[in-house]
Amino acid sequence: AKMGVPGDAGLEFFIFGHPVTMSPSPEVGFSENGSPHRYDRFDAENAEVVVEKLRSASCGGGSVTIPHKETLLPKMDSLSEAARVIGAVNTITKGDDGKLHGDNTDWLGIKNQLEARMAAIGKGQQQQSGLVCLLCGSGGTARAAAFALREMGAARVLIFNRTASRAEALAKEFGFEAISDISFAALHTLVFEAAYIPRRTTFVEQALAAGCEVVEGIE
Repeated sequence: AKMGVPGDAGLEFFIFGHPVTMSPSPEVGFSENGSPHRYDRFDAENAEVVVEKLRSASCGGGSVTIPHKETLLPKMDSLSEAARVIGAVNTITKGDDGKLHGDNTDWLGIKNQLEARMAAIGKGQQQQSGLVCLLCGSGGTARAAAFALREMGAARVLIFNRTASRAEALAKEFGFEAISDISFAALHTLVFEAAYIPRRTTFVEQALAAGCEVVEGIE
């Protein structure tokens, strides 16, 4: 990736999205390790404006959030396997030749958090003995979660979505099962919430009240 050279003024990196005023990402930028690069928010509703900024000489790349995770995908010069399968990018790097490479690391965040928490509550071996998961949703984050669960070797993944056809399509693509009723699902172990605004979503509150171990979105 294009990262500049020691002693120069550094490059600009951004979190691209709309709106991004609430994003905490720039608070953990380059300044903490003495790097000359800068990390800031770039709020743009139009994907073409984002691409123009990415192509500029002063920009080295950045992270991507809604609504551009999917709209920027076809504008990349190359894609990682994860980005291609998930159908969205959340990280863009720029090579010395100026070409843009799109990646998706959302699935790694999901996988790492789940595995760490499962190990902490003594469920690590469940991965080998048959991990059963319930995935609610069918959007970009759900696709990243589906990719993560497949990489974790989950024995069975049930997908629920308010629009049944979307759940069926996602299940078919990843080799999982679509379900239309989750009233049978008794969750007694680990719940993962992707949203982090507000920190305690209604889903998180209900999961905690039910005695579940919860990985919050802010994590």
